[in-house]
Amino acid sequence: MLRYLNILIFSNFNPFQEIRVLQNLEHTNIVNYMGSEIVDDRFCIYLEYVHPGPINKYVREHCGAMTESVVRNFTRHILSGLAYLHSKKIVHRDIKGADLLVDAFGVVKLAEFGLAKHLSAYTTDLSLKGSQNWMAP
Repeated sequence: MLRYLNILIFSNFNPFQEIRVLQNLEHTNIVNYMGSEIVDDRFCIYLEYVHPGPINKYVREHCGAMTESVVRNFTRHILSGLAYLHSKKIVHRDIKGADLLVDAFGVVKLAEFGLAKHLSAYTTDLSLKGSQNWMAP
């Protein structure tokens, strides 16, 4: 999967933060970072290709009807990825259906780490981050 961005237009997304987080992670339920480069006026981030893609697309294609075993499997993969992140003192801060990718074998991988934060013993900035439409009121 290739993510490309106009170099001057980052808004709320920090691609360098995503790279800092992803390059140090290796887990079945985390999308793999393959590298990055600048090509012309674009900053390209190369990530593992996960097909068919986002879990919200999977749910939509199945008309919202998923068996309990599929939901249990997806939940186990999501929690395994989150447990790994938390063991590395990383919080994702923007989990939503579009950021959970399902591969052809039903393995769910967490993606989109632009708002992720590494917590240290000295972390005091726990600012509010995420996609507004998906945040709790």
